[in-house]
Amino acid sequence: MTLRTAAAAEFSSSVFMVIPQVILTLVLLGLTCGMVLSVRRDRDRDFGG
Repeated sequence: MTLRTAAAAEFSSSVFMVIPQVILTLVLLGLTCGMVLSVRRDRDRDFGG
């Protein structure tokens, strides 16, 4: 019982530590994707005339 509760506590703490990192990585990926898409649109606009 004590081992299980300790493992659960460690798991929950690790999850709480990982969630912010995952959110940050997702936000950074979204920003980079948005920048790449906007750059591609600008390039297409320039090449299109």
